[in-house]
Amino acid sequence: MKQNLASDELALKNIINALELITTASPHQMFGVKNCDSEMVYYSKNYADFLGIEPSAILGKVTYSMLYDSPDIETIIRDEDNSIINGRKPVRFLKINRINGNLKPYVCIKSPLINPETQNVIGILLQGLEISALNLNHEIIRSYLNFNTKNGENKELLPFLTRRERQVVFFFMNQLTSQEIADIIFKIEGKKISKSTIDSLFNDQLYIKFNVGSRTALYKKLEELGYDKLIPSDVLSSTSTPLNIIHTF
Repeated sequence: MKQNLASDELALKNIINALELITTASPHQMFGVKNCDSEMVYYSKNYADFLGIEPSAILGKVTYSMLYDSPDIETIIRDEDNSIINGRKPVRFLKINRINGNLKPYVCIKSPLINPETQNVIGILLQGLEISALNLNHEIIRSYLNFNTKNGENKELLPFLTRRERQVVFFFMNQLTSQEIADIIFKIEGKKISKSTIDSLFNDQLYIKFNVGSRTALYKKLEELGYDKLIPSDVLSSTSTPLNIIHTF
């Protein structure tokens, strides 16, 4: 038993050393490592810089609570980590963190670290992936999304969107399906919403407002108008939600 423990500790240390070399050679990479007690034991500088914190501020902790609105976030994160350890499979999470009044959405892939010698899960690897333009001031985003001037051309380019439409557009531009959007809204708001409701919002509202006939055309139009770089700050709260990112529509 002691021999296995020593092997697991050495394996985790070797992984951290390897990640330090990787992030030195490729500084843009965002990595973190947790032990099986859900405590952070390694956090790359770029990951910390991305979230606006010092690596030392999160080492030894389950999470950095100031990133989230929920008082129960530590319990939520522990449950996430336990699901990775027990399931022994990687899971993608949508993370929306609040930093100095800015919303920072990104994808965090959590993967179990398994010692090949003992087959024990020895920790969790975190990899952060940026998914849209960040560090945008809330008021700038809100003003832009609600843009409505006397200029007829601008009205056509940026039609007025309801709160729910802006929310769905944000998730759609990050390549989520109708079911995934419905699931995430339930996670964020606690409000049950069906896949068919999201489908209807696309077909009966967004297609008409943007004068398109398919999701492929809608995605292209929204991308041209810059909606892939907008974060609807008044409809999203900081959260951590499991999801499956898809790459086709």
